[in-house]
Amino acid sequence: GGTSLKKIKGFLVYILFLCLLVSCNSKSPDNTDPTGYASDEIEQPQIMYSGKIFYYWATGFNEELPDGYVYVGKVESVNNKEEPTKDFSGSCLEIGQKVFANDEKTEIIYVKYENGYACFSTELKESISDQTTVESREPQQENCIGIIVARAGDYEIYYFDSNNLTDLYIDNFENLRSLALRNKAGVSEILQTADDLVSPILNMAEEAITTDVIDKGYISSDLENSITWVRLLYNPYMPELGVNDQPHKDIVLAVTSENLENAFLIIQDPNTLTVWNYIKLEGYGQWLSREVDMLLAQTTGF
Repeated sequence: GGTSLKKIKGFLVYILFLCLLVSCNSKSPDNTDPTGYASDEIEQPQIMYSGKIFYYWATGFNEELPDGYVYVGKVESVNNKEEPTKDFSGSCLEIGQKVFANDEKTEIIYVKYENGYACFSTELKESISDQTTVESREPQQENCIGIIVARAGDYEIYYFDSNNLTDLYIDNFENLRSLALRNKAGVSEILQTADDLVSPILNMAEEAITTDVIDKGYISSDLENSITWVRLLYNPYMPELGVNDQPHKDIVLAVTSENLENAFLIIQDPNTLTVWNYIKLEGYGQWLSREVDMLLAQTTGF
C-alpha cells in the first residue's frame, strides 16, 4: 500500500512539472516585441508638472533656456510602463533631471539634459516657436507626398510621386527615422540643431525645391552631384497628443563622399520651416547608398 502511494505521489509531481514547463515555454521572453524591445514600454519622454502631463516633441536636447523660466524641481520618479500620475514623475527620463517653468507660459516647461535643455509641452501649440509659417495645428496623418533623390556622381536629380513608388522605400526611410529618434537600431546620437556639418546637404535639398524638378520629374546639371541624398516631402505632420511619434515636415537622409560609412537624418520643424534638426546615423552610409541605388534602378533603369 505504501509503495503504491509513493508511486501516485511521484506521478502527480511529474505531471505538475510538465505543466509548469509548458506554461513557461509558452511565454515570450521578457515580454518583448519582434525588435527585442519591451512591447509595453512608453517611448515618448513625458513628465507631470502642476497636475498636467508635458510631452517631448523631438525639438532637440540642446536648446538654450528661454528668459523667464525658473527652476521648480527635479524628476523624482520614473516609470516607463505607465503614464505619470503625480508631479515630477515621468517616463523615459532620469531621476534628478531639473525642471524649469514659467508662470506666464503654462503650456511649456523645459527639462535639463547634459548638453542643454529640451522643450516639453502639454500639446503641440503655436507657442512652442516664436516664428511659424504653418497655420494648421490639428493632428494630421503622416502621408509622404513624394521623394526627391540625388546620387553622388550623377548629373540628374529625380522626383517621384509617392503613388508611383512601392511602399517599401518609403517605409524603410520612415522606419529608420522612427527608430533613430528613439535611439534604437544602433543609433545613439541625440537630436541637435542643424549646423555646418549638414548645411551643405540642406543647401542642395532646399535648392532642389526651388527648381521645376517636381513638375518635370527630373532635372540635369553640368555639375555632378557631390552628395547622395533623399528628401521625403510631407504636409506638416502633427501626431495626436500622447502618440509615440514626433512632429515633422520634410525629412532628409544623406551620405557625403567625405564619410561614406555614416549617414545623416535631418528633420524639418513643422512649425518653423527654416529650422532643421539632425541626428548622425553611424554605420548607415552604405545602407543608404544601396537603398538609393535600388530605388533608381527600379524607377529609371540606371
